[in-house]
Amino acid sequence: MPDSRKGALALYLLFGAALFWALASHFHPGSSWHALTTFDHEYTAGVVGLVLINLAIRFMRWQFLLRKIGVRVPTRASLGIFLATLSLIITPLYIGELLKPYLIKKRVGAQMRRTLAVVAMERYLDALALVALALLDLDGLRRIGPWAALPVALAVPLVAAALSPRLRVAIVRLFSRLRFFVSVAEPLRPSGEALAALNRGTTLLQAFAASLVAWAAAAASLALVLHGFGVDALSPLGAIGAFASATLAGAATLLPGGIGPMELTLAARLNAVTTAETAWSVVFLLRLLTLWFGVALGAIVLLAGHRAWLRREPDAPQAHFGDLAPVYDAQIAPHMREHYLAKKVDRMQRVLASRGITAGRGADIGCGTGWYAAALERNGHTIVGLDREVRQLAQFADRTGAPGVVGDASALPWADGSFDFAYAINIVHHLPSRDAQRAAFAEVARVLRPGGVFFLHEINVTNPLYRLYMVFLFPVLKDIDEGTEHWIAPDEDALVRPLTRRAVDYFTFLPDFTPRFALRALAGIERRLERGRLRRGSAHYMMVLEKEDAR
Repeated sequence: MPDSRKGALALYLLFGAALFWALASHFHPGSSWHALTTFDHEYTAGVVGLVLINLAIRFMRWQFLLRKIGVRVPTRASLGIFLATLSLIITPLYIGELLKPYLIKKRVGAQMRRTLAVVAMERYLDALALVALALLDLDGLRRIGPWAALPVALAVPLVAAALSPRLRVAIVRLFSRLRFFVSVAEPLRPSGEALAALNRGTTLLQAFAASLVAWAAAAASLALVLHGFGVDALSPLGAIGAFASATLAGAATLLPGGIGPMELTLAARLNAVTTAETAWSVVFLLRLLTLWFGVALGAIVLLAGHRAWLRREPDAPQAHFGDLAPVYDAQIAPHMREHYLAKKVDRMQRVLASRGITAGRGADIGCGTGWYAAALERNGHTIVGLDREVRQLAQFADRTGAPGVVGDASALPWADGSFDFAYAINIVHHLPSRDAQRAAFAEVARVLRPGGVFFLHEINVTNPLYRLYMVFLFPVLKDIDEGTEHWIAPDEDALVRPLTRRAVDYFTFLPDFTPRFALRALAGIERRLERGRLRRGSAHYMMVLEKEDAR
């Protein structure tokens, strides 16, 4: 970021902070100092933790909605963009939100008018969740007078639109007849199409549930701050409702960060349960640990990390794996790599033996650095490796003693019927589209002999916990996946044609970060899970696919 923009951002943040401090000091002089000196700071970590939970869930919702409109952004980059825009919460009219679509466009080339729909949906879901939470404090709504009508006034159209697809269509038709909206209809068509994709029932319900949990966590921070000041007259549910009502009051004014109305509304509610001085102290410290914590976090990310997450995504995945080649093996701890390697090779070997293939010719598609090829060759097979990245193939040759082949899984460089078997270890989900994956399965079928078998090893994302880990955490912690992958469910028969699914073997429950001592202790439990009713919740699976004899 140029120095001039850094200076402008710093001045803007200082102005907002000064305005906030002046507001607190004007309505109750000394409340700021009182807040800092009388608060039990043992509660500070809890408040910040709740704020981080709120941000984490809202980030997952952001990434989820982007994927629903077909925009795939690497998780690290998306997280950087999400956090950076927190620094612009204090812009008027939410204009700072426009930075998100702009940065997404710079990173992956996505059309701003499409991603703008995600921003709009985020704000709609936030409002809907806050309205629901505000109703937890009906007594407070009565006490704060005119502001009490705000959640109710917002609730009716928001809830009605959420529950009724017909109403949403009617609203769109109504606006389409207005002269102003007709003039901008064509430029905004991509936004409308994206909103239509997000307005589907399941998507809307899942995103709303995430919004409700996220804002419940943030709102619960008020209960902790109250406890930190020794105020117990407001119940936890009442505190959540009071926070939600005040947040709505601030947001409805479109003022920067809701500064002013939010504080006045919340202080009015707290005056009923404590002294004015304590009420303003609670408000001051709450906003310091929520709003201004987020702004400071966003400013740090925006100023320090923009070069990393704004680097334009390369068109081909081999560039990513080429850069990763020197440190690829270090991505997974050696004891966990050996654990996974033994389980996968053992399962393939058993299937091959059952089919009488004891010294077969196999293709390792996406061979990487050659660990699996070397293990199968020790079992008597001849393996030919293929990868798109020459630096990976150099390590493959060092490990197996045989040169690999540069090629693409969607266009294999071998003649028809060249192999007894083939396998792909966590590779197919990296292909750039479903069409590329279908082409890869068709190519595998072509190069197998009739009756040949293909082992598809994939991550089992039907387990929701493992899906969350692989989509949101693994790409941040490790460099192998980026969060843009096209995952394959174990029952996607249409995708794997012309191959025929013969079996699915579910195995491994221990994540890649399992320490060595825990692996020894938990290996027996894992084996029992692999044989039990819960096996479908495993971390990995192997699909056994066969090329049927056409005769």
